[in-house]
Amino acid sequence: MVVATGPAGGEYARFVESLAARLGSASTIRVANTEGSVSNAFLVDRGKARFGLVQSDVAAAAVGGRGLFAMTGRLQRLRAVASLFPEQLHVVVRADSGIGSIAQLAGRRIALGDTGSGTRHTGLRVLAAHGLEPGAYTEAFVQGGPGEAVEQLATGTLDAVVAVVSAPWRQLVQVAARLPLAILSLDPAAMDRVLVDVPGLVSLAIPARTYPGQESAVPSLAATALLVTDADTPDPVVAAALESIFAAAAVSGRGVAASRLSRERALDGVTIPLHPGAAAYFRPHPPGEQPRG
Repeated sequence: MVVATGPAGGEYARFVESLAARLGSASTIRVANTEGSVSNAFLVDRGKARFGLVQSDVAAAAVGGRGLFAMTGRLQRLRAVASLFPEQLHVVVRADSGIGSIAQLAGRRIALGDTGSGTRHTGLRVLAAHGLEPGAYTEAFVQGGPGEAVEQLATGTLDAVVAVVSAPWRQLVQVAARLPLAILSLDPAAMDRVLVDVPGLVSLAIPARTYPGQESAVPSLAATALLVTDADTPDPVVAAALESIFAAAAVSGRGVAASRLSRERALDGVTIPLHPGAAAYFRPHPPGEQPRG
């Protein structure tokens, strides 16, 4: 079960690696590192990867042929397997930068992620909704992914880092423990515009005290991390993937928290057609019938 994730050391890659570690020798999960959600959508649709992790807004754009997918056309073979966990948009600056709003990022150096990442797809739309079109700021491409970008923010090489990631973001916690950082709130009117224009996003604040020095909740938007596959993937393969995921969630120990994975929430945030194997897996069972897994 090869899963296209994201940059090595990134949250998607660590998530899948921890699933495999929980299953131990029984694991059939293998990680394929990529640039991120946009790349994963293409890889799965073209049969280059069996499964992939894709942000819900990226998946919706891919199937609808919108945004970055307008020139390539709709990805008609992409199917959802399960919704895994929410991912809030983080816009991070140094606390001593004097930057207190998204609008004040005009003219600044901002890391938005790789061209194939979901973060860049979402971040461009959010900045535009705040009046910051490309050219109003300097986009910095950082080799090494969002984690390295946060390190460069700490040294002053960057002015801001944008990342769509499940909170708490491990690398941000580590840097914020040694250097005061701030997460910028999104403007309510801008959030409303994005929610109308970008299917697959929801309003979801970053809770207070998620990060060192963060005393208040930060209004933000969130995508859902979707596990996707190709329309031609056999139903038993999809069922086996779901069995592996929920079996890993049930294993105690370090790694992915079981609370992040739930059968009850596995269809929340699904923005594209559901694979028939997944539909059968999650279908309510008649009285007396033993559920899967």
